[in-house]
Amino acid sequence: MLSSNILNTVLYRLWSLFAGAITLVLIPIGLSKVEQGIYFTFSSLIAIQSVFELGLNQIIVQTVSHLTAHLKGEITCNTIQRYEVESKLHSLANAASVWYLASSILYSCALFVAGAFIFLQSSNYESVSWEVQWILLILTTAINLYFSPKLSFVEGCGNINQVARIRTIQSIIGFTIMWIALWNDFGLWCVVVVPLVAAICTAYWVLRKSDEIRKLNEYKIVESCKFHWIKEIYPLQWRMGMSWIAGYLAFQLFVPVVFSNFGAIEAGKIGLTLAIFSSLSTLGASWLSACVPQFVRLIAMKKRVELDQLFLKMLGFSTLVVGILCVVSIFALYVLQEAGSNYANRFANPEVAILIAIATLSNNIVFGMSIYIRSHRSEPLLPQSLIVSFLVVLDVYFLSGYGIKIIFIYYAMISTCVSLPWTIYLFKSYKTDEGFL
Repeated sequence: MLSSNILNTVLYRLWSLFAGAITLVLIPIGLSKVEQGIYFTFSSLIAIQSVFELGLNQIIVQTVSHLTAHLKGEITCNTIQRYEVESKLHSLANAASVWYLASSILYSCALFVAGAFIFLQSSNYESVSWEVQWILLILTTAINLYFSPKLSFVEGCGNINQVARIRTIQSIIGFTIMWIALWNDFGLWCVVVVPLVAAICTAYWVLRKSDEIRKLNEYKIVESCKFHWIKEIYPLQWRMGMSWIAGYLAFQLFVPVVFSNFGAIEAGKIGLTLAIFSSLSTLGASWLSACVPQFVRLIAMKKRVELDQLFLKMLGFSTLVVGILCVVSIFALYVLQEAGSNYANRFANPEVAILIAIATLSNNIVFGMSIYIRSHRSEPLLPQSLIVSFLVVLDVYFLSGYGIKIIFIYYAMISTCVSLPWTIYLFKSYKTDEGFL
């Protein structure tokens, strides 16, 4: 039976999948073909926040989970050790706040520059107003980036269900308003709605409602027991951060490149198709992401057998769900095309969709195994991530002149013939080193 943490997280992902499906239906209704291309180019560009986060939120969840295992009695500790843990938690929270404040500012500046470079260089959307919407989108997503470590602390304390609930509530409100905006032809203003609602709801909950954040602020910092960022976070963060940068290059370059080389309309088709399979991948990842605190606690308590069983069960279930949904999505695209539906003209052709589905399924397995490895506070995947992202950059840069289909043929090959086998090899070696095999 699924725990409440996993259940609430999965429910949030299910709602996100449903909301994404409704949005995909309404986008062709509420946006022109050119606006659709700009919409998805916006989405790809703001995903660069992962570069400025540098994987820190995931590290915070893992670190806080390990420390709170002492406070909850899962690992025996005396009174002095409890004060040391509380001091580390407080100092870690302070350091994270400073880091994310600086990251949010740098993120905003980077997006202003990137937006000016990409959009002002093109001339195939002159009749569409986008400047004010782009600025508001940058500001609201920067606010969300700043508050993200607060939610990670709460998740690390084991209260994933609380975070999942607040995300579900703000998502329901945001998407409902967005759908109304799309239906009433508000154009690109709809892109600002969801991050704006998220920023308001998250700020209110963190500042007024979160018991974990209040308790964290009550802990006293002991100078001799402060959390040493350089010693305890940086060795893992720089490796994970490089992997996240590589991930951005590997997954988010396609739409901006298509926008620059083939125009806004083609970018909209690729963006909409990628959005479908990205939502499926997100749903599949939810089962594994929700288990991260459990993985970390089982590692801290040295319960290796239980850890292995839980992981393999979640990975198998996640892969099965993603595989089935990929097949259903491709079949639906074929039906739309054969029926001559106007919606078919808003998506990439089914051949390209199949290539994206193959890559999606491979990436789902890679993501699951990376979670398992990183739960041990280790990052051996850096060379693999850098090589894969480098190959993707070469793919989109050198092959974009040969057509969109060629780009995704090589992308599918990179995912299945390089990324997946390499990750499986590391995963098996890692399990052997840990004494599982």
